[in-house]
Amino acid sequence: MKIQEHKILATRYAEEGIEWINQEKEDDWTVFIAHGSAGGTTYCLNSLSWTSGSCGDYSLGTIFKRELVIKNSGDAVITVYWQDMGTVLSVPIKTVFKLLE
Repeated sequence: MKIQEHKILATRYAEEGIEWINQEKEDDWTVFIAHGSAGGTTYCLNSLSWTSGSCGDYSLGTIFKRELVIKNSGDAVITVYWQDMGTVLSVPIKTVFKLLE
């Protein structure tokens, strides 16, 4: 695959992560926001679950890994990484989650 094709797939994986996180927020705001910290907490979202820490491998779609950094303010960045010819490339998506009343 070409770099542009990988970037398209990485963007889709990042959007999928945002959709999952949004559903987690809707299910229970208190539990959701507790996953964050002031400096940001990192989670591996390859399997769309709250797995603490950075991803150890590129197991999402065989060449990708998806990580979330979330702060207790609701600021979040999902980044999908992949390697191409020894270079690590990434697609980050930044968003802010808020409790809507």
